[in-house]
Amino acid sequence: MARHGINRTLLRWLEQDPIGQALVAEFDSNFLALAKKFFNATSDAERLVAAELLAKIILIRNDMQDMAILRREVRTLELMRAISYPRQTDHSAHTVYVFFLGIWLYANCPSIASAFGERYLWYGNPLIDFVFPWEFAGLLHDIGYIFSEPANVTPSSRRLAERFFQTASLTAQLQPRNPDCATDFLEFMVFIRKLTRDVPWEWPFYCSGDCSDQLNSLRRLPWLSHFNEDVDAFGLFHRHKPASTIGADGLEVYAYSVAESGYDGHSVGQVDHAIASALFLLQWSTYWYWLADRTKGVNQDWYELYFCKSEETGQQRYNYDFTNVTKLMVPTLYSVACHNIQTSRPEGRRLLPIRLHDDPLAYLSILCDELQKWDRFPAGNSHIHNLEDFAESSLVSEDIQLSLKDSPRFHVRCRNSIRKRIVNALDDRLLNWSTIVRVT
Repeated sequence: MARHGINRTLLRWLEQDPIGQALVAEFDSNFLALAKKFFNATSDAERLVAAELLAKIILIRNDMQDMAILRREVRTLELMRAISYPRQTDHSAHTVYVFFLGIWLYANCPSIASAFGERYLWYGNPLIDFVFPWEFAGLLHDIGYIFSEPANVTPSSRRLAERFFQTASLTAQLQPRNPDCATDFLEFMVFIRKLTRDVPWEWPFYCSGDCSDQLNSLRRLPWLSHFNEDVDAFGLFHRHKPASTIGADGLEVYAYSVAESGYDGHSVGQVDHAIASALFLLQWSTYWYWLADRTKGVNQDWYELYFCKSEETGQQRYNYDFTNVTKLMVPTLYSVACHNIQTSRPEGRRLLPIRLHDDPLAYLSILCDELQKWDRFPAGNSHIHNLEDFAESSLVSEDIQLSLKDSPRFHVRCRNSIRKRIVNALDDRLLNWSTIVRVT
């Protein structure tokens, strides 16, 4: 059964708008059918399953399908109520909604597209090129929840993250690229195994220590010396971040302050999930680039076969030139790290509000994050024990109308109690947001 409200607006754009249709054509042939299931879902289970299938199809396009494993892990933690934040809500369907909302805004709001055009160098169709950084900022900005709890609370999640860097996991990720080359693949994996053994890491590196120790583990990038970047993640952010009002040093201070005493300055410390997302994604991405570059230096055929070819088409598709890291991925992940900065701490207030033209990716990520309040199931104890209050303040697709009648601004209509909460959050975090969106 077709649903109304914002879900119908987004789905119709994919089905009927020429730009939306061009986006659909970039993905698997099942993409639109899954999008229909997702937007028309009336149960949490149906929505969550469709969300993960959609996310994997989207991530495959830029060789990031392995991250679907961590998305599923966050979903499991929330369903098991393993995240201690008392007002926790769903982040699995939420991030897929954020992904589609952000693309719709980019395609329909000239001020947003213009800001990205000034900051990013697109190589082809601007909307299609926009998908790459938006996959990180839309679909993957919450995977850091696997690090937000103390290490002894979610040990299996930490071990899952560690396995990404181990030979067995690398074998599984690399082998499907060309399963017919068994003998050549075994020789290639002997080379990869030797490389990984040379990495100066102590195992396990995510499963022990307090929150500050977790940040120390997540920021390490020992393989960067191969690229003459002998720094950790915060150092890399400092060198290559967007030219924004948020300083890399300020972000580091904020991260460790939250790790020491929480978001209010006098609670149990925790790892900010947004910063953890960015640090892990930077760690994993640069590790993969290092493996690709070391392989390229030894055997060009291995590099092209196991790193550059698309599994679906067998054609050369992926480019692992390290300049992509410094020019695109580091600024992108820096923006991901900024999406959950809170003004409840003085260290956070010094970093906000963000200006659209300073960091359009962080700006759009925060804007979509704050607007996406519909179709989210309760995952925190406070919501579960006060379900009547949660139901009163929750939204479904039909409660929100999305339109361009105030063009060049877009217009969001929702219940008044929710409107006040959205407006207050946007006032705290984004500068001049009301020139882009009208919330009534």
